[in-house]
Amino acid sequence: MKRFSLLLICLSLVALVGCMPPKEYNLETLLPSEEGFIWQYTGIAGYGHSMELDNIDSSGDDEVVYTVTGKVDDVSGGESQADYNINLKYFLRDDSLVQIHSGDMMLDIPYQQVTLIKKPFEAGATWKQEVELTDDGTKLELSCEITEVVEEEGIKKYTVIYRNPDKINYEKRVIADGQGVIEYLRTIPGNDDQPVEIGYELAAPISE
Repeated sequence: MKRFSLLLICLSLVALVGCMPPKEYNLETLLPSEEGFIWQYTGIAGYGHSMELDNIDSSGDDEVVYTVTGKVDDVSGGESQADYNINLKYFLRDDSLVQIHSGDMMLDIPYQQVTLIKKPFEAGATWKQEVELTDDGTKLELSCEITEVVEEEGIKKYTVIYRNPDKINYEKRVIADGQGVIEYLRTIPGNDDQPVEIGYELAAPISE
């Protein structure tokens, strides 16, 4: 009789767990909610760039598009003829936040499109994605992982690592609720082929 009662309890617990609603991971909480938001980034060797959220388009059935423009700081004092403009879009698509950008002087990824983060937003979550290098069209498969999730003053921050096939070079982003990317880092070959880290971080988010 006791075994039968225990079995009923176990079955009830299984049924209860099965009926519980799935966790919700709202992609829109990762980005600013209002147009006019300004990011100001500073980085290695005097690098810096600023960006502004120009438009949020939620008219699509399966995605929300954030249009961002900006400019990289000209450290040449006006002598360089390079294009310092930044044109960037964020796409919220089902379970993913995707970034597409153009800007030759932006200290960022060597490919135009990348999935920044995917559900579930939990430490240990992994996925793979194929990216295409902008200089020669070479395709790479990145191994991606959310390595840490912390909450500071009510704001969740997600650290994501993107590893190249060589398993040596990698990128890292820290994405914060309401601000998007607040830190970016990647490795480049250094002396004796030892990787050197370069990157930037958010100096001052400004919401107009």
